[in-house]
Amino acid sequence: MQEEENNPDERHSLYEEFVEEVVKNANPEAFFDEEDLIEIFDYASDLDNYVVKMEVLLYGARHYHGSAALETRRAWFYSSLGEAEAAREVNSRVTSSGVLNRLLDLRTEIDRLEPNTLRHRLTAIINDAHELVDEDLIQLVDFCADNSLLDFLQVLRPAIMERSSYPQTFLYQWADAAEVDRDFETAITLFEELTMREPFTLDFWLRLATAQGNANRYEAAIQSAEMALAIDPDSLQPKRVKAYALFNMERDYQTVVDLLTPVVKSDFSEGPDISIVANSLLLLGRRDEAIKSLKEYLEAYPASRLAIDTLLVIEPQVAVPYVRTYLTQYISAATEAELGSDGRMAHPYPVVEWVGMLLSTGRYEAAATVVNTHVLDVSFYIWGGLIFELNYAIGNYGKVVDLFETSIHNQLEEPFDTHDPSIVFPYLMSLVRLGRDAHALCQAKRILSNFEANRQSLADGRIHPVAGLLPATRRSILDGYRDNLRAFIDGVEANADPDSYDPMRVA
Repeated sequence: MQEEENNPDERHSLYEEFVEEVVKNANPEAFFDEEDLIEIFDYASDLDNYVVKMEVLLYGARHYHGSAALETRRAWFYSSLGEAEAAREVNSRVTSSGVLNRLLDLRTEIDRLEPNTLRHRLTAIINDAHELVDEDLIQLVDFCADNSLLDFLQVLRPAIMERSSYPQTFLYQWADAAEVDRDFETAITLFEELTMREPFTLDFWLRLATAQGNANRYEAAIQSAEMALAIDPDSLQPKRVKAYALFNMERDYQTVVDLLTPVVKSDFSEGPDISIVANSLLLLGRRDEAIKSLKEYLEAYPASRLAIDTLLVIEPQVAVPYVRTYLTQYISAATEAELGSDGRMAHPYPVVEWVGMLLSTGRYEAAATVVNTHVLDVSFYIWGGLIFELNYAIGNYGKVVDLFETSIHNQLEEPFDTHDPSIVFPYLMSLVRLGRDAHALCQAKRILSNFEANRQSLADGRIHPVAGLLPATRRSILDGYRDNLRAFIDGVEANADPDSYDPMRVA
């Protein structure tokens, strides 16, 4: 981090040169000294690029055999792959044991150490060090984060700060780990300290603003974002943070739109950006603009489910082509796997998870649109009764009737899905809601007669909808189903209020 502060592009340029010369082209004349390799390896670690790290180690083994620093990183590389024994073996061969070597010893022995012993050894590593460089600090904080020791950093802090070649690295890594751990107050305190140490470093203000926003401290987040914008007026991240804070405070929606519009148009854009823009436009009474903004975004980012979800809420029918594109292009591969041996949904694959999420948040019309769009390309039978109940719930009665009367459910030749309550009752109630009481009564009597004739087969539990259930559960379901059918018939014959005999009403 210190190196990056002095020259932000130096490590990146060195890394890119190594990738081009060694990784891509295997240039035998490419030269990198030992310090270069250490910088490249550590930068590749920041990027989590295992290929480059491996190539650095291979290059180092050829040109700098016996390098303690590279052997140490080789040991850490093995540890990151879960090869504890190999890591321990390589680490033991490094004679000049430093902070990284001793931390790796702790990592490979962690399961055998008592908590107090672990803390004592960690303290000894810090106290014995003459200097803590960036990689020492990064691995130290990572170790503490991985082993629920972030609080112990407060105890170690004085010794760490005294020995750090660049203390900001320690504070930054600690703050980052605390934020990941959702300890936003600690993260905020540490990022605030960083801004005081380096008041003109953009990233410190950005991270502070983000942590404050995550902690719902929106006024503070706005102020920190404005400090970041004072340093770099063109930076997009502080615009996003400020816009999110204003939106969450239900304030100044036009400013929210103005701040997020350049973000949405950039490669930096994320799904929540366009969702907040669209919702802000909606709150400003500009519905057509909200829909237009979402459609334009989805033309560029058709895989943005959050943008689709937002459009589903605002105007479900406009969302249909984007839902269909998403279903066919991005999750169609899972469709076949979603079907069990009986042709029904078997597992929570993406489309099922999507519909479940919409239902859990009360967005029934959106859920129905997804299901109805899905069945344009896949048989509706895979959804079972859900497609019937969903369409009934949103008042799409005609579709419910069409689904039932053009399917095997209307044949009543076998007691299969015919007597699934989630199919039968949406159908019968849809007829009533459409004013077709006589037909509803005729169908209900026919279904009840078929049920009584096949009651024993159903009670035996050999067929859907009670297959596999215990006897008491089967009996309760079947009795309840029969009673609801009788109540429906009585209600229609008495010309009662449909709500009084609707099995899908909310009690």
